[in-house]
Amino acid sequence: MACQSVQEWEAGILTFAQERRIKHVHAQVLDCKFLLTNAAQVSVRYALMEGDRSSICEWASYYILRRIQKDWKIGFAIADEGIRAWAARGTPLG
Repeated sequence: MACQSVQEWEAGILTFAQERRIKHVHAQVLDCKFLLTNAAQVSVRYALMEGDRSSICEWASYYILRRIQKDWKIGFAIADEGIRAWAARGTPLG
């Protein structure tokens, strides 16, 4: 991931889930800390749900963001929990 924008990353997660017939994806920012003026650490909890909003799986991912000009970009992500959650559903990643 070469400094992808946060919006592009989120759109990619939604598209990936929809292609696998996931009805709802909920993302909640758990924590956001500014490390420097143009750098932040963010943790996000994701939840996948059926059409009736029953839970399929949940996981947290952790990001280091950099502000490049006016946009926040993902410098890197730690998404081990998400990889395990998808694999448990029968969708191995990586």
